[in-house]
Amino acid sequence: MVISGCKTDFWLVKTVAALVIAISICLISGLFFRGNPLPILILSLTSAIALSTIDLYYLTNNTIGSVYLLDAVAHLIFTMISMILLMNAKRWRT
Repeated sequence: MVISGCKTDFWLVKTVAALVIAISICLISGLFFRGNPLPILILSLTSAIALSTIDLYYLTNNTIGSVYLLDAVAHLIFTMISMILLMNAKRWRT
C-alpha cells in the first residue's frame, strides 16, 4: 500500500486479484499442454487490453496513482507480444 496508496474497497481488490490469478493459471497451463495456442493467445490479448484500459481510464480520472502507469505500460507490452504471437499462430498448429 505504500506504493499504490490506501485501499478502501477491499472486496474489489480481492476480486481483481482472484481474476488475475485465474488468468495467470490459464496462461501458465498453456506452457505445459500442447495443442491449439489460439485460446491462450486470445485470453492473453484480451486480458492485457482490459487491464491496461482500466489502468489508463482511472489514471486519467485521477482515481489511482501515477505508479499504475507502469502497470499499464506492462500490459500494453503484453498486448503487443500477444498480437504478434496471434498473427503467427497459424505456423504453430500441430
